[in-house]
Parts: sequence; C-alpha cells; structure tokens
Amino acid sequence: MEGLVAAESANNAGIGGALIPLLTLGIPGSPPATMLLGALSLNHAIPGPNLVEKMPHFIPQMAAILLRASIVMLVLGFLLSRVSTHIL
Repeated sequence: MEGLVAAESANNAGIGGALIPLLTLGIPGSPPATMLLGALSLNHAIPGPNLVEKMPHFIPQMAAILLRASIVMLVLGFLLSRVSTHIL
C-alpha cells in the first residue's frame, strides 16, 4: 500500500513543476502541459516572457485555481478513501 501511495504522490508532484517552464518560457515540460499550452493558445494567452506584461492577472489566477483544486482533491480524498478501501 505504501509503495502505491509513494508512486502516485510522486506522479502528481511532477505536474506543478512542469507548469513553471511552460508559463515562464513557453516550453511545455510534460504532455499535460503541452495540452495546456494548446488551450492557452486557443484563448489568446501565449505563455512566455511576455505573458506577465500582457496579462498581469493570469499568474495569480492560475495559482488560485491550482490551490482550489488541491483543496478539493484533499477533501475528496479524505471522504472517498474510506469508501474505496471498503470495496477492496
């Protein structure tokens, strides 16, 4: 059980680190970051050094969205962990 938890937490930890080069340099660091680059490009928010100048509100909004998603995942994880372990 501990090995599964360690592997999944390491897998999920890499996503946030892949967003840093995406937002600052415009270079995706992972396949999900590449999809996010495409979605941002479709909405006329081109990541890179000029992103902070053109859209100064974008980075704080992105951080707030990631924080909210982490909180929701924590709550859902606590609520659903008992249900999912009883099924096994």
